[in-house]
Amino acid sequence: MRRVDLAVDASRSDSAERTGTEWYSFELLRAMAAIDERPAMTYYHREFRPDWPSGSHVDHELIRMPRLWTHAGLSLRMLRDRPAALFVPSHVIPVIHPRASIATIHDLGYLHEPEAHDQASRLMLDRTTRWNGRVASRLIAVSATTRDDLIRHYGVWPGKIAVVHSGIDHQRFRRHDPSATLSHAGITRPYLLFLSTVQP
Repeated sequence: MRRVDLAVDASRSDSAERTGTEWYSFELLRAMAAIDERPAMTYYHREFRPDWPSGSHVDHELIRMPRLWTHAGLSLRMLRDRPAALFVPSHVIPVIHPRASIATIHDLGYLHEPEAHDQASRLMLDRTTRWNGRVASRLIAVSATTRDDLIRHYGVWPGKIAVVHSGIDHQRFRRHDPSATLSHAGITRPYLLFLSTVQP
């Protein structure tokens, strides 16, 4: 049996149309694969993508299971492979998991803007966040606000949470001259810039 030091739920990075948390997952896994000093890692995937991150210490495993992928498929792999640790960057820790399990919590917006989520989504987000808060050995919160929400609404012990802000791809996102951008887009002052999300 091969050794798995770190198991990683890579399922959210497999999305054909990545949005925020999917890009977070993909870019983080790509960066982890590029660091040679990392332990032996296995990325567990839901579907094949040609851009899976590669590295000398990274294996990929495809779990073909259309339903209950996390709690059945990934749980069975945890039971079989017995990794030292599990990292879940954008989802929920499976029912069967190693004692050292880490999950990233991106936000608790469903608590602050419940009308932006349907009832089923709110219930699922509440249950998965509560579960992660209970069973994770460590949580990564992408902001101090998320950390404070986890403490306030779910009673998560503060010492379990590390605030790690999301990074930026400096090759893709560079500072440009604002006047050149406005001119290129045909925008004159005054103007309003509105940013939104694809989801919910």
